[in-house]
Amino acid sequence: MVKVFEQRFHLTDADSAITAADGTADAWSDIFSWQCPQGVTLLLKSTDTFSAYIDATGEIGAPNAEIKLEWRDASEQDKRPILGPAMYVRVTEFQDEDLKAHLNVPSEGLLVQPRQRLVIMVKDDGTVLETNSYFDLFTTRIRESVV
Repeated sequence: MVKVFEQRFHLTDADSAITAADGTADAWSDIFSWQCPQGVTLLLKSTDTFSAYIDATGEIGAPNAEIKLEWRDASEQDKRPILGPAMYVRVTEFQDEDLKAHLNVPSEGLLVQPRQRLVIMVKDDGTVLETNSYFDLFTTRIRESVV
């Protein structure tokens, strides 16, 4: 018999499945991309929280910087925004749960299945430096266990 478990899951820029790249000034750029590994499924909920720190050419993201989080299918042809586009300042809170940004997903949630991606995109007037940027996404992981 297989039993399905839901567990809290903390996804960060340090995850081994993350691909990171610097961003181009004045254009939407994929800064962090996470490909869901085999055997893992995430359930994104509207109560999940997202926070980010973006470093643009050695400075904190400009006041007019924008950020968005997208779900993408395995081919990256189908895309769905799950946060934003929003002003960068909207996602800068890391401590206060009441002020953190929440995902814009249906009430039943949104599954991220193996080979699908979550992509953080930024548009800033400076070059975004991924090495000094970071993020936190608190969500739900679904796993199966044989009992």
